[in-house]
Amino acid sequence: MNEFEEGIALDRRIVHSVIFGVFMVFNALSVFGIFALYKMLKATANENRTLQESIVEAAGLYQHVKV
Repeated sequence: MNEFEEGIALDRRIVHSVIFGVFMVFNALSVFGIFALYKMLKATANENRTLQESIVEAAGLYQHVKV
């Protein structure tokens, strides 16, 4: 293998390492995005439950009022 072929082999390894690194970063960002979406949806469900409970309590407060 001459010097030119060694340089090409080294360049290929560098390019493959960079592509792998970019893939790993995108993979980590995707996992973080899915986790953040899950947490956001879970928080929304809890907020909805709290709001629903407060509506039920408020409705119970005014049951004695005759219209």
